[in-house]
Amino acid sequence: MKRLLTPITVLLSIVLGIMILCPGCGRNTAPQPKDTAPAHQCSFYNERDFFESVSQDKTDPAEIQIRGGVIPHHLVAGYMIADFFNLLADQEIERVILMGPNHYLKGPRVVSSRYNWLTAFGVLETDTKLVEDFVNQGIAGIDEEAIVKDHAIAGIVPYIKYYLPQARLVPLIFHPDLTYGETENLADLLIRNTGEKDVIVASVDFSHYLRLGDAEQRDVVTIQAIEQRDYARLLKMTDEYLDSPPSIVALLMAMERLGADDMTVVHHSNSALVLGRNEEETTSYFTIVYY
Repeated sequence: MKRLLTPITVLLSIVLGIMILCPGCGRNTAPQPKDTAPAHQCSFYNERDFFESVSQDKTDPAEIQIRGGVIPHHLVAGYMIADFFNLLADQEIERVILMGPNHYLKGPRVVSSRYNWLTAFGVLETDTKLVEDFVNQGIAGIDEEAIVKDHAIAGIVPYIKYYLPQARLVPLIFHPDLTYGETENLADLLIRNTGEKDVIVASVDFSHYLRLGDAEQRDVVTIQAIEQRDYARLLKMTDEYLDSPPSIVALLMAMERLGADDMTVVHHSNSALVLGRNEEETTSYFTIVYY
């Protein structure tokens, strides 16, 4: 004799079916079992936009060994993010050290996370050992809420898992007023604890809130300071030039110590150009590789 389904049973079945079938990461992702490591959910992932950006990764994987780079975190420039990680696709990357601005100024001066990340392409694991090294040496503190809400990290996570499925993540976000000494200490710790299979990435957007012509003028000044490794000048720059001077300076210091002196600008663009419209306030972007 067949049992009749109650309305509550039917409703529960529908809800469970939706949770299983929905792709991506975010509110639709089924909860993790209690015996697994805690994980953040990706709140900045949009399946259509993500795959549209991936479809535009026009640069073939690089034959050189890339040790570091600069990417945007404004997802308007998603194709530039995709192109950067596609360049790394043929390298055996074990860890991505991802640095960016603390947009909301929450938590310690340098914030990290111990949590993994749930993505549409599987779980991106965090390298908790290196995170603990930062914490134990007093260079970083943990603030899970600050990390998960900041698109400088959370917006990049799906690209890492998609292009570098075996890599682990070390996320770091910085207050904008980090001193030269703090930045140098951070770079030194990175160099002591990373190897040839690690890549150090600054997730940074450049000129903000200016018209296209003014933004392009600021970009000339900024890229000259980067090429000249003018740390003092970079650390004094405001949002008119870039949104995370400490991320750029820490990257440059690390590349200098690694001997990764070769630099190539892969992309330079602006939100007005990407969107194809004249805007009063724009954001500019660079993709740069060091090898």
